[in-house]
Amino acid sequence: MGPSFHDSIAVTVSSDSTESDSTTAHFLPEFFYARKLPGQAEALAEGKALVDRMKKNYRSHPFRKPVDCEIYKDYQELIKHPMDLQTVSDKFTNNQYLTVQELANDVKLIFSNCKIYNDEGSPMWCLADAFEQSFMKKYGIIHENCTCDSSILACLLPFYQLILIVRIGNIIFSNQSRAICRNRATHQRAASARIHRRTEVIPLPPDYSC
Repeated sequence: MGPSFHDSIAVTVSSDSTESDSTTAHFLPEFFYARKLPGQAEALAEGKALVDRMKKNYRSHPFRKPVDCEIYKDYQELIKHPMDLQTVSDKFTNNQYLTVQELANDVKLIFSNCKIYNDEGSPMWCLADAFEQSFMKKYGIIHENCTCDSSILACLLPFYQLILIVRIGNIIFSNQSRAICRNRATHQRAASARIHRRTEVIPLPPDYSC
């Protein structure tokens, strides 16, 4: 196995402890929540708040950003799906989570990757395990309070995916239509300019006679 991310880190962890200079959590506007699956808006907001608290924990710095593969050169060989807390936040901001389960899967992936890369019982392995247990305990409460049943989500997800595909298609078609209109207008102006140049009356010199 490769070297651990940090040589000596205390194992005791609580995702509620924060640094004094932590940044404030940012949430999507309410109209974005309307695009979420039923009952998932509040659960996703709570999940994002849980991730933000985790990022503010001073012990979470090994998980906040992508692993530097220049330092840990064998990381990509062992870990096929890297994940970090900043990427989770970015995906939430970009409206890429439809359910809180998707967000939780990415968070669990962070810690499972760490436990795969580092030797069991090492400081980093123990830190990841402590964060994972703390997160799963709090996520379990969020999941229990979620008002949308998983069977309903399974039925609605293809419908939402179809809507997403249609929206993307409309955006692409709209952009192409605007580009065609711009090109057509440009060609029309160029043709008008050529016609105008051909029909210009060339003034004759004063001493010209037939």
